[in-house]
Amino acid sequence: MRSDSSYPVAQQTRVGWILCGNVKTFNCFVTLNNLEDMARFWETEECGDTSTITSEEEHCEEYYNLTTSRMENGQYVVQMPMKPNYEANLIDTKSQAIAQFLQLERKMLTNKNLQHEYKRFMEEYITMGHMQPVITENKPRVYLPHHGVLRAESTTTKLRVVFNASYKTKNSSSLNDNMYCGPNLQKDMFTLLTSWRTYRYVFTADVEKLYRFIWLYAEQQHLQTIIWRSHPKESLQEWELGTVTYGMKCAFYLPMRTLHKLAQDEQDNYPEASKVLRSSFYMDDLVHGKDTIEASKELVAQLVELLKKGGFNLRKWKSNEATILADLLDDQRSSDAHINFSPEQTTNSTTKMLGMRWNQSSDCFTYSWNLSEKKTLPKRTLLSEISKLYDPLGFLSPFIIKTKLLFQKIWISKISWDERLCDELTNEWETLRKEIPLLCQIAMPRWLQCHGTEIEIHGFCDASEKADACVLYSRVRNLNGEYVTTLVTAKTKVAPLNKRITLPRMELCEALLLAKLIEKVKQTLVEKKLQIRCWSDSKVVLAWLQGDINRWEKYVANRVAQINNVIPATHWNYVRSEENPADCASRGLLPSKLLEFKLWWEGPSWLKTYDSKNSQDNYCPGTEKTRSNRSK
Repeated sequence: MRSDSSYPVAQQTRVGWILCGNVKTFNCFVTLNNLEDMARFWETEECGDTSTITSEEEHCEEYYNLTTSRMENGQYVVQMPMKPNYEANLIDTKSQAIAQFLQLERKMLTNKNLQHEYKRFMEEYITMGHMQPVITENKPRVYLPHHGVLRAESTTTKLRVVFNASYKTKNSSSLNDNMYCGPNLQKDMFTLLTSWRTYRYVFTADVEKLYRFIWLYAEQQHLQTIIWRSHPKESLQEWELGTVTYGMKCAFYLPMRTLHKLAQDEQDNYPEASKVLRSSFYMDDLVHGKDTIEASKELVAQLVELLKKGGFNLRKWKSNEATILADLLDDQRSSDAHINFSPEQTTNSTTKMLGMRWNQSSDCFTYSWNLSEKKTLPKRTLLSEISKLYDPLGFLSPFIIKTKLLFQKIWISKISWDERLCDELTNEWETLRKEIPLLCQIAMPRWLQCHGTEIEIHGFCDASEKADACVLYSRVRNLNGEYVTTLVTAKTKVAPLNKRITLPRMELCEALLLAKLIEKVKQTLVEKKLQIRCWSDSKVVLAWLQGDINRWEKYVANRVAQINNVIPATHWNYVRSEENPADCASRGLLPSKLLEFKLWWEGPSWLKTYDSKNSQDNYCPGTEKTRSNRSK
């Protein structure tokens, strides 16, 4: 790679990258693009099915069942699912681990806060017996470099040490390259939160040190060797980590699988709590609820006892009803009024994601977003900033679609990663960024106000030349017999640039996205009786859906068939564009307008009085009123 003639040339060879050039001094910086955050930003567009399991994942399940044991105190001992002949690919990395530790040590000497928190973390590891000094040298070892991630927002552990099992050795192989990942056993954030919104009374908690109360088989602990000393004057010492370690490729699988194993082993003693343990955890976070205070208190007590059976401690309890947690000790309850719903807790990313929060006092979802102004704004920085915005239920879709469209503009531009953006793109971002703090004024009710098992779901879809959108609302009767409508979720997708399709076809694709979203909600709310009604402002799409599928060309017929498999043609209705809430999500709204845009937050005004049982097929609410006005 060459910048220009005045700089050295970077060339990749068989022995690695080399730099050639005539310079007196040269500083080399390696920058990694955080593609994981960027991928997550776009994954929220999809309603993917993750139910399939690969042969490798089946092997991990069989291996776990074959090798996992339980100690007398109830704790579990697991083994990492290593690939065949992995030993041959792991060469000695002791010298590299020592070099990286000495570099870390020099950094800690200049940062006393980092030094203090790091030592406290490691001393706790030693005190709890979670790492032991190496005594015997009878086998080759894998030495893991480590570094600290400061988490100022944490109320307990301000620093987490990450052990780098992805560190590449001289043969370009790492420990993580030689182990299987295991299947993804946890529910996605969308599923957990959507189900959570149906309960009148809710509670959350987390498992204290989930990873570190699951022991690793002694014969594998040599694969987790680290270098550590508490002071530079001491001799360097080798330590073995004895528990499941954050940073391992299988570290997401083993804890969740062990919680499921605990639920399986104790289901006869704690049937309801075991079911919750399998279905309502997002890694170490519990998200669940019940419809009465008494049932909630009983379930909380069962969950505490169940987790104790496996050697785990449930702590940081929160609830929208204080009496539910009255029987817990003070140190089990959380003093923080909020809980953050952000994916960063389940990744190795050091990026601070801007997620959604729940306030237990108001029982509302809120946002606390703020992105500071940057003096320089290269492409890399702006794409990273946009990728921090995490909206799992799509409440902010009319705003998020504007950031997606800007992201798309930047991505397809010929600007290099570190090149400053043009004034037009910079100004467009600044307009969005300055309005982001206004989103803090939003307070979205968590509870859907469903008192029984019946819920009406009304879905709306729309497409523009730039983007597609769909949105769902629930409609239920409150205790006064009045209908209440609540925004459930929404999805948006930017239109592809590499293939142009007609607007009716785009609207058909959006109807398909709506069908997929409804199918996802149906799979999530299996205990509810859902009545589905869908709305589109495209008469062409409605004609396709309600016509003879054999008359349509293959492109249309295939999509109509998929939609009708989820939503019968008779459940589709026409809605005028000006009353379609999905319209603003396909075109975009700034926060200043979105805050008071009632059509988005509650749906059309007629939705609260709409008679779904007596309405005719393809009925357009308000039509009779419009005709009456014209006749006058």
